[in-house]
Amino acid sequence: MQYFSTGLRTKVVIILQRTMIELDYRKSRSNCKRKGNPILRWVVLVFGVLIVLDTITIPLRKSWSDNYFQSGQSYLDQKKYLSAELEFKKALLLYPGNKSAKSDLDLAEKAETDISVLEKYYTERNIDKEISDFTKAKAIPATPADAVKIAKELIEDGEYQLAILAAKTATEMDSHYQTGWEYYGIASLLSSQNVEVGSTAKQKYLNQITVAKEYLSEIPDILK
Repeated sequence: MQYFSTGLRTKVVIILQRTMIELDYRKSRSNCKRKGNPILRWVVLVFGVLIVLDTITIPLRKSWSDNYFQSGQSYLDQKKYLSAELEFKKALLLYPGNKSAKSDLDLAEKAETDISVLEKYYTERNIDKEISDFTKAKAIPATPADAVKIAKELIEDGEYQLAILAAKTATEMDSHYQTGWEYYGIASLLSSQNVEVGSTAKQKYLNQITVAKEYLSEIPDILK
């Protein structure tokens, strides 16, 4: 069932009022005992019933919407972006006024290609491990080799998107550092293969692999 927004509900009420006025006007001009146009009366009745149903089910729909929202957050905590987005969309379908679901849907969509947007989210939810991993990934190490070491640790921990950040730091510290580009490509490849993202995000990661290869004099087997 398509539920009415507040604006649409107001418009429908105005239409109903105008329809009733028209019916009363026609009735007052008629000298017979016939009732007004039956089709118009059925239209009024149907719209009236829909408005009533929409109003009385708001508490229930809010509750269901909150359940889907919480499910979406659980998926987002695990970086299962597509699953999270689906739950947030269900929450909004049931109750379009769920601002938190709308906000987190936008967050999940952005995080597919830019995990850094989740740092504030994890901080607000007090997820210690994720906060710690973000701190590690964004650290500015003493040498490019140290940055690669961090990237490798993050890859071993399954944090492929964060590993991209660390490897990118290595390449920014020294654009000729082959190992930095190698891990940048590997982290991008693993992100495309293992992180639950859509086709646009996958293509971005594949493009990053192409960039990494351009800086490598010898392509590792995993990137071939």
